[in-house]
Amino acid sequence: MLRFVLYLLTGCSTAVQILSLVVFFVWGRPVSPLEVVALLGSATLIVMAFYSLFRPRRAVRVALFTLVGMSTYYGFAVYAAVRNIVSLGSQY
Repeated sequence: MLRFVLYLLTGCSTAVQILSLVVFFVWGRPVSPLEVVALLGSATLIVMAFYSLFRPRRAVRVALFTLVGMSTYYGFAVYAAVRNIVSLGSQY
């Protein structure tokens, strides 16, 4: 049950965050392929939350690959944040 709650909370929180960025394509903002991969990964993680109730071992394997895919987006964001902290400034 803990696995279900963790997968569901992680998937929903990342889906809301990425979806709020992807929605701006309506006003002409280009959508990054990394954002689409992260959104697909969070949707898959939500599905795996429900799948983990029946087949937990297989859900763990799929969730691991999903999190690796989602880390491609968040990895660059963490890198940019650390780079801004090290340079003692902001590029915004």
